[in-house]
Amino acid sequence: MNYHHNFACDDSNNYDHDGCTSACVVEDGWYCYGGSRLGEDHCYEKCGDHIRFDGYSTIECDDATSTANDGCVSCEVQDGWYCYGGSATTPDTCKEIKGDGMDYGSF
Repeated sequence: MNYHHNFACDDSNNYDHDGCTSACVVEDGWYCYGGSRLGEDHCYEKCGDHIRFDGYSTIECDDATSTANDGCVSCEVQDGWYCYGGSATTPDTCKEIKGDGMDYGSF
């Protein structure tokens, strides 16, 4: 009997929406690596694809731009900003924090 399986990923759980489905398929918007017969895969969201997944997000923000000083750069929230609303279908919206003594002007 052959027990060899060719799964795209195995993150040692049966949850979907965390990068590797319960059927061991890599989900859109994620990449997984590091799995072996001795350990599970680790899955990370793709940065820069303009989507962010609630619940299992591994990035701080993804705002659909590559513009610096707009609140989100390289999927990290910049000082003086907050970002919200990102989902699997929409980018984050980033807003300047009011009253913190920093003014980024308009873009």
